[in-house]
Amino acid sequence: MSKIVRGMRLFCRVDQQQVFELYDLNEGLENPLLVAYNEIKHNAIIGEDLSEIPEIEAIGSEINQVLLNLVLNAVQAINERYREKQGIIKLSTWCDEHSVYCVIEDDGSGIADKNLSNIFNPFFTTKPVGQGTGMGLSVSHKIIVNRHHGEIMVESFPGKGTKFIVKLPIKHDLLKTIKNSDE
Repeated sequence: MSKIVRGMRLFCRVDQQQVFELYDLNEGLENPLLVAYNEIKHNAIIGEDLSEIPEIEAIGSEINQVLLNLVLNAVQAINERYREKQGIIKLSTWCDEHSVYCVIEDDGSGIADKNLSNIFNPFFTTKPVGQGTGMGLSVSHKIIVNRHHGEIMVESFPGKGTKFIVKLPIKHDLLKTIKNSDE
């Protein structure tokens, strides 16, 4: 129970939502796993390959939101494909001189080629009416690209799975970042 409460506290970071601070992406990946545990436990087995990476300058609550969106999308894609058995979600991290990378990969249903160019558009969804707003990936894109000056990339193969790659800079010119993110 204490692990879940700690995870929720770290996930929310309500008191510092708009502040760039040092953020541990590996620890950040643990939080959505705690928050979404009930969704994950019946649908997916988690594999982790987390490298030693530096802390980054980020708004932790926003990055946590992105990671949760990506993990929940992976669980839903697995559920669409398998229904009766568990799939696999692989989480990995690594870094280079200027950036850290996070990959969330699933062996779920995948995304059709015709939909790939629209997945970051607001309100776009492939789900039936009433089953989702289509805002998760749009918000995730805004957080990663506009607010944190990173990249979010996707590779998907229908019937085989999807891989999201999040690239975040290790350091920011904080004054420039805060000014630009409000535009």
